[in-house]
Amino acid sequence: MTDSPQPPDPTRIPLAASGPVPIGRQAEPRVVGIVTGLLTASDHSVSALPSRDERGEDARLSIDGQPYTVQVTGIPRAPEFWRRVVTEGSATTSATLQEMSGWLSDAIRAKLTTIQPSERPNTVIALDSHRWADQVVQPVVISNLSSSGLNPAQNLGLGGIAIVGEGTSNSTWVPGRIT
Repeated sequence: MTDSPQPPDPTRIPLAASGPVPIGRQAEPRVVGIVTGLLTASDHSVSALPSRDERGEDARLSIDGQPYTVQVTGIPRAPEFWRRVVTEGSATTSATLQEMSGWLSDAIRAKLTTIQPSERPNTVIALDSHRWADQVVQPVVISNLSSSGLNPAQNLGLGGIAIVGEGTSNSTWVPGRIT
């Protein structure tokens, strides 16, 4: 008897990254620009403030006259995956919606370890989901981030969470203190 190939798992969503994909600090200006675009599209007044990376400030913004620190991180937090993109030019993976929720949760938790609780109301966490934003921002993925009935930004006491794609049209603002 010969083994036949297994059909693809319909619960897994294929994801690929290729070409030059700015990650880490190289991605911060693009991500902060998209966060700014999301907020201005929601009638917020936004301007850049000086920031100091040595203080852990990826960026600082004045939003409606109040200062906020923007913390940027990429998802998934998979260094080997991104290393393959850089060294080989592309990489593929797949994930279920539950796994994508885990990517977001893990990235948020990792950033929260560097943010004092008193600073959370004036912090925006920006999750760079690259070209996968359309899959990551599905309502079931977002709702899996919080069991309290509040959205995750409200639940964690943050200014907000931005799930950033390639532009504002495929990015999402999850309001916290900034509605």
